[in-house]
Amino acid sequence: MQFTRTIVAPGLRIAKHGFPFLAAVTCLWLLSHQLAALDTAALAAGFSQIAPVQWALALLATCASFWAVGRYDAVLHRHFNTGVALDDAVKSGAAAIAFSQTVGFGLLSGSFARWRMLPGPPLATTASITLLCALSFLLALGFIIAFSCLLLMPQTAYWALPAVAAFLLVPVFALLKPTLSLPFGKRLTLPSLPAMGALTGLTFLDTLFAALALLILLPGGGTIGMTQLLPAFLLALGAGILSGSPAGLGPFELALFALLPQLPEPSLAAGILAFRLVYYAIPAALAGLFLAFVAPQKHTRAVSPLLAPLVRPSARVIAHAKRSELGVVRQNGAELLRAAGSAAYAVKTPQTLTALFDPAEGRVAALLPSLKQSARDSNRLPVLYKCSARIALSARASGFALAHIADEALINPQSFNLAGPAHRQLRRKLRQAAKSDVHITCPSVLPFADMEVIDTAWSARNKGARGFSMGRFERDYLAGHLVYLAHQGSRLIGFVSFHVSAHELCLDLMRSSDDAPSGTMHALICQAIGDASKSGRTKLSLAALPARHNSAYLGRLISHISGSAGLAQFKDSFSPRYSPLYIAAPTRFSLAIAMVDLARSIQRPDSGNRAPAFQQHARSSSST
Repeated sequence: MQFTRTIVAPGLRIAKHGFPFLAAVTCLWLLSHQLAALDTAALAAGFSQIAPVQWALALLATCASFWAVGRYDAVLHRHFNTGVALDDAVKSGAAAIAFSQTVGFGLLSGSFARWRMLPGPPLATTASITLLCALSFLLALGFIIAFSCLLLMPQTAYWALPAVAAFLLVPVFALLKPTLSLPFGKRLTLPSLPAMGALTGLTFLDTLFAALALLILLPGGGTIGMTQLLPAFLLALGAGILSGSPAGLGPFELALFALLPQLPEPSLAAGILAFRLVYYAIPAALAGLFLAFVAPQKHTRAVSPLLAPLVRPSARVIAHAKRSELGVVRQNGAELLRAAGSAAYAVKTPQTLTALFDPAEGRVAALLPSLKQSARDSNRLPVLYKCSARIALSARASGFALAHIADEALINPQSFNLAGPAHRQLRRKLRQAAKSDVHITCPSVLPFADMEVIDTAWSARNKGARGFSMGRFERDYLAGHLVYLAHQGSRLIGFVSFHVSAHELCLDLMRSSDDAPSGTMHALICQAIGDASKSGRTKLSLAALPARHNSAYLGRLISHISGSAGLAQFKDSFSPRYSPLYIAAPTRFSLAIAMVDLARSIQRPDSGNRAPAFQQHARSSSST
């Protein structure tokens, strides 16, 4: 790929880099006129009125503000999966902000400070953290400014209300489109909704304590309350940041003088001067000393004992799983979650860390604390997906909210009988297949090339294959399945595959050609049921369907989204026993987010997050 360099006119380059300096000079010139008539004696008197206890309280508020700033970095380190410990992230973030907000050139100075204190992550990563820190802070600050003005300055509602509504669309966009495509094949993963919520909350705490520090330092602070100061402070802070001048010098002061006319100018000037000393000068000096003389933290990436990344799915665990559907973890990038002798496979989606099905080993109560901690460590929501009623009740006892999400179609091959009115439609479909000369085989050698042709045509007809908890066609993945083929004469017209465990078979892939005769899929399933009966199996799952809700409109909507209307009719023809499956999350709100996120992950699976399938059973191919 060839890259071209964009040539920027020298005049535009000078204007771009000179604007912050020009803005600061212009604002300082205007500020000098504002303060020209200011009595310096009155300024000195106001400054001297600040009592030692005010200085002490302002320093405490500043410490609280920088604590929030440091936690901000911790959230971003989790987003970039750097493996940096919480304490190290907080220290480096607080020092980097204290240093960069005062010296200016925030991207360069902030990246250098973080890299200097945390030599583990490369400079490119620290630069990415610094850039995302600046962008997310501006976005969160914009929302907080608009919301504060809407609540505390009703006269601003004409612009604050639309601004709040616009900012609230950001998490909706991130939920529906969590990954953005960039030029040159690059991709940008947006912070998760839990991360956005944490960043917004920390921004509020940061700015609230900063405003509190200023309020404490105002000599006449008793004449103004936080409800009056906060929106003015936020607007002034935003003006200073957007100007690009170091520490917002000039625009910050001008905005405060304009927005707080009720305060005497000497008192306000003295308070701002003291605030500059407490909130900017002292933290910057401490950060500079820390960067200069304190040795960098030794950083080694530690693997969380709760969620070991890139653990390959265990063939033994899958083979003995109560739910053979667990075999899908060989394809969907699942990771092994272990705690207190229990184990489950969990998949990371943009918003969730989702444990699939029932635990592979042990009890869910032992796994939930580890699931919640691992989810928190990656800025995600802990979720249980398609778990049984027994597991759902245990999750609810632990405080999780539940929703009936699906129904699993179960058949006992030992008692399955085609006779009777319940299977009238199935018998008709089987007769149609027999008249069309459809015959079923279960070979040890699979014709992968012919199967791939059918899968490609099926995918085009159905707008792509689904993913996450549903398998997709891959040769190595199917090598671990029990596969039945349907031929018409010598031509392959369809196939189905089953997950296999010691306890059950579970239907996974169903593929047919465009011209497959009616009844082909029915014949494939019936052959599998018959063979399972001969081998002594007592359980065969036709997999799950979306739950049939009482609301007819909601049921039709779910069927339309999932494309399950025809599939439900197909499975009903076998007269299975339906067993309810549930989704669980800590709250109703997080449950709603998880359902939207998982639906998106199923409908539009991201191949970039898929793990390569591994071969579980030796099975050769007749075609390469």
